[in-house]
Amino acid sequence: MAGKQITCTHDDMQLTLDRLTYPWLHPKYFDMHLRDSNCRPYQVNFTHIIVKTKYVNCKTVKRNSPSGVTYRNTLIALLRPQPGTIITRVPDVLFPFQCQPHHRKLSSISSKDIPKGNELLSTKAFLA
Repeated sequence: MAGKQITCTHDDMQLTLDRLTYPWLHPKYFDMHLRDSNCRPYQVNFTHIIVKTKYVNCKTVKRNSPSGVTYRNTLIALLRPQPGTIITRVPDVLFPFQCQPHHRKLSSISSKDIPKGNELLSTKAFLA
């Protein structure tokens, strides 16, 4: 998936956003965190925004199903009001992502972009 990559390991999950794909997503203008507002991007540079969390941290949601356990979280980007500017209605930007780890070697794949502005990322770790 262009601009978004999800990496799943046995213990954690990581979302990497390409700043060339999302040049407007700048930390000066957006307050970014996971579901837990204390969980901030792990790394922000000129090329990438990276968030990483353990499956048991940052309000990551665990779901059990017949096909296995899935862990989900969301990178939330809230517009920071700039002094002297008038804010009109600007939607929050959400980047949901998920991992389904297994007990053997893990690999990650990403789904296709979902239209209508809903940013849904998914990955399923599969046996290699």
